[in-house]
Amino acid sequence: MAILYYGSKTLQNQGLNSIDESIKSLLKRLDVDYITYEDEKPCAEGLYPLGFVEEAKKEAEKFIEDVKSLQIEKVISPYAAPLFTWKKSFPMDFGLSLPVEIEHITNFLYSIMKNRDISFKRMDVRVGFHDGCTLGRKMGVYEEPRNLLRMVPGIEILNIEHQQIGFDGTTVADWGSCSGAWLNMTLPELADWVEENVIAEDFAPLNPDIITSTCANGLFGISKGIEKGNYPFKAMFITEILDDAWEE
Repeated sequence: MAILYYGSKTLQNQGLNSIDESIKSLLKRLDVDYITYEDEKPCAEGLYPLGFVEEAKKEAEKFIEDVKSLQIEKVISPYAAPLFTWKKSFPMDFGLSLPVEIEHITNFLYSIMKNRDISFKRMDVRVGFHDGCTLGRKMGVYEEPRNLLRMVPGIEILNIEHQQIGFDGTTVADWGSCSGAWLNMTLPELADWVEENVIAEDFAPLNPDIITSTCANGLFGISKGIEKGNYPFKAMFITEILDDAWEE
């Protein structure tokens, strides 16, 4: 049975085609049989946190039926919102669950790659690491994405000071380190400020070569901040780094 790669269309709509291509390349390298979701918007996980509760429930029920009809064994996504929504929000609030497991792309890749003998080219780069707020603070996923990067020789991982704020018992009230998710949709002026502030205060002092993130939405905002500030480093999703380093 195939895996449903959920998020491909959304990446393309955001102009993040290189992330989409890197995910598809890695799945092919790992001999993973996958399909994409033609009716992807995304819907339920986007509507729900914005307050469109009944609309989200309707879309969620439709997605459940679609997943059943596709006869897949698992859903994977580069976005953290579907993971949190389907593992926590919808089961708790609607009593709705997917008929199959859903995983973030980094968890899925690590579960396969940790048991494979894969050769990577050496990359002597400093990588600033941004933990997506939903995957990190809400789901507690921190080490699997880092372990993927540790497979590549030469990579130095640079952690920002407050990457586990809100998960380790500290407060999130005074911190905002992501312009992704719904901020760009609801408060674009604030998103612009956060994008530039995150780069200037959190990452520029670390002098990275690359900034990566566990969330495609977060990386979208970070890439805009890098562009606006004309910084010398670049934004790359974890799958892009892995695909570039893969030894042919």
